[in-house]
Amino acid sequence: RTILSKVKNMLLVTTRSYNKELIERYEEEIDRNRLLIEKAIINSLMFRSQSKTKVIYLYYISQITRELERMADRIILIGNKETKYFGLVIERIDALRKIIDKVFTDDFTSKTVIEFSKLVAKLPEGQITSVDTYNKRRIRDNLDNISDVLMDWAITNEVEQ
Repeated sequence: RTILSKVKNMLLVTTRSYNKELIERYEEEIDRNRLLIEKAIINSLMFRSQSKTKVIYLYYISQITRELERMADRIILIGNKETKYFGLVIERIDALRKIIDKVFTDDFTSKTVIEFSKLVAKLPEGQITSVDTYNKRRIRDNLDNISDVLMDWAITNEVEQ
């Protein structure tokens, strides 16, 4: 959730005021948070008796945070040239936040993930004609990969029940 908030805030700063120093600070925080999550996952795997979270859930969390970190790196490379596109990405981040809030509840189903996947699929793909359009495509791919991980997670939950 923290990384999602930081990515969204980074997008907001990029689209509204474009303070390069603040954006770089957000990127460093996202990298630091991902590292802390990875360390916590490794610690949880080493000392299983202390962790209540299933190992497969830790794997899914790791995959999602990795994709969010990659997305943040792409956002920095694009800069403030694509404010309209970033507005669309913010909508997807908000939808992702709602799904992440449901992950450990009964409301987290494959149907909710399918809705998110459809929302991601509506992001414009476009032709790759420049570095910026390539980075936009990679951001879309990152969101698509996150939706795949969420679908795997939802199906895992449904099979276990």
